[in-house]
Amino acid sequence: MNGSLQSESTEGERQVVVSIQIETQSDSELEDLKSVVYDLFYSKEEFEIVRDYKPDRILRVVQSAPYDFKAVTWFDGEADIYLTMLDPYFYGPEKSVPLDNNPIINQGTADTYPITTINIKKDTTFVAIGNGQEVNLIGNYGELNEVPFVREERIFWDQMGTTVGWGATSTVEGGQIAGVMRTDGYSFFATDYGTGSGWRGPALKKSIGQSVKDFRLDVLLRQIGGQGQVGSVEVMLLDALNRVVAKILMTKRSPHSPAIWARIVAGNEQDGHDIINSRGANDWTWHQFDGMLRIERVGNVWKAYVARYDAEHGWHARLGGEWVDTAGVATANITQVQTQLWAHGTTPPTTTQRIDDIKVFKINDVPDGIPYVARAGDIVEFDHTKNVITLNGEDMTHEKAFIGKYFPINSGANYLTAEPMDAIESAAVRWRDRWL
Repeated sequence: MNGSLQSESTEGERQVVVSIQIETQSDSELEDLKSVVYDLFYSKEEFEIVRDYKPDRILRVVQSAPYDFKAVTWFDGEADIYLTMLDPYFYGPEKSVPLDNNPIINQGTADTYPITTINIKKDTTFVAIGNGQEVNLIGNYGELNEVPFVREERIFWDQMGTTVGWGATSTVEGGQIAGVMRTDGYSFFATDYGTGSGWRGPALKKSIGQSVKDFRLDVLLRQIGGQGQVGSVEVMLLDALNRVVAKILMTKRSPHSPAIWARIVAGNEQDGHDIINSRGANDWTWHQFDGMLRIERVGNVWKAYVARYDAEHGWHARLGGEWVDTAGVATANITQVQTQLWAHGTTPPTTTQRIDDIKVFKINDVPDGIPYVARAGDIVEFDHTKNVITLNGEDMTHEKAFIGKYFPINSGANYLTAEPMDAIESAAVRWRDRWL
């Protein structure tokens, strides 16, 4: 055929030029202000610019090129600073509206991407958000002959408010039991670690109320220390004979390094397997750690997970691992959970070692059933800006259905709906208008 066909089109980066003029009273002051300007614009990451004449349009830029000041006089100078918009769009302030029958108006000229937050009031096998043409879905609709069931059934939850019900233990690995464990009504901590040359500290255990084959353990803990300190927080799962089936540890191993090491083990110290044994990407990944460690077993497949939490970033600095126990290293049912806080020798223990929350889930399997994907009280968020779906702040993108798509909000009026309506307490969508 004559001519040509366009196969695709993408928007490239955009340049922004900021002209600077400096008027001073001395050449020394001019030199000082050059440094001020450099510090103002230099950044390894994107930053935002809001212009006085368009306060509703936000630019995200990085400094992309060197610049030199040109001397106008001995005391005055001027320069052009070149910034790059890696994302070539202008953004408006964030908007948020309830998800109801009213249209969502994108006043920008370009498509933008929404974040939808859904509060669940009833157990459901699926949660979906759609725009009439496309749908993003987690879970499964299910068929008439499929019976909904709770896949992860919580059988143990201790918020560490009391030591009543917790008892002494003789099971310990790599150290000795010493000292005293206390609670302030919110978390377990040590008031005394005892004395000795190696690892030592107080330990308590408690029954989970039943014998469980397939399980998941979630532990919220803090491991916060500084220079010259070491320490470790440990939670074990034991069988009916007090043998170790699995354990998690968060340890500051060196008084000279800020690194905090996460270790998650299937089995005991002698024969077990480290699913995770890492300080993260660098020494600062889990420094001053406040977050969660998790270990799970279904059949002979083990999974491990660690993540830290803060109000600014939510759950982040995540690391996961998986291992298949083909040799039958750790197959016993779990019946007990044990806590231990460690110090080492004469080195001061870390400032804060606390266990804040322990949950144990029994993992069920019903061959002809369909598991609930969200339960009453859960919050599901579809983030179409990052292509992530979370449940109560945790990434659950792996539950996204094959048909699920991360769709945009088009320029103009849009209608979004959330399903199933009978399982949703409320829903809201937020977005930023966008212009090229």
